[in-house]
Amino acid sequence: MLSNETALRLSAVAEDMDGLTRYDVLKRLVPQLRGHIVICTLGFPSRELYALFDQPTTFYMLGSMGLASSIGLGVALFTTRDVIVLEGDGSLLMNPNALFTIGQEAPDNLIIVCIDNHAYGSTGNQPTLARTIHLPQLAELCGVKNFIHILAKPGNANVGVIPLSPHRIKQRFMASLH
Repeated sequence: MLSNETALRLSAVAEDMDGLTRYDVLKRLVPQLRGHIVICTLGFPSRELYALFDQPTTFYMLGSMGLASSIGLGVALFTTRDVIVLEGDGSLLMNPNALFTIGQEAPDNLIIVCIDNHAYGSTGNQPTLARTIHLPQLAELCGVKNFIHILAKPGNANVGVIPLSPHRIKQRFMASLH
């Protein structure tokens, strides 16, 4: 059901990633993220992405669990550039209604990459409901066109915190959109 070139490229790269750690998944995704607008879910995913590859067009969430897809939708509606949301299963399940709104608005330039490790990785790997809720099917039922699902192993890389303040992250992200 993928509909744009960036989504197709990301999907092709993601095909053989099931079973890797989130960090290894991100490492393989980095070449496809270069130059694109990226919204990365909070906690370790943002920290890992920052450690692997930083660019001003990446918005690292430092709070607001469950809102990466919503923020990505807002950005996608006001740009013609592709917007890639790096989501986790725990974050996505905190706010599944975002999928309904994304399906309703149906922006061709929004791509959701869900790295599903069945765990809330940033808070101690507690299990999520992703073991019982089939996220790709949920996305499809909601009408989300560009949804890429990657099953990953739980675990966090040994990376530092992002040394940018929330204000600085927002400032440089906003400047990069112009």
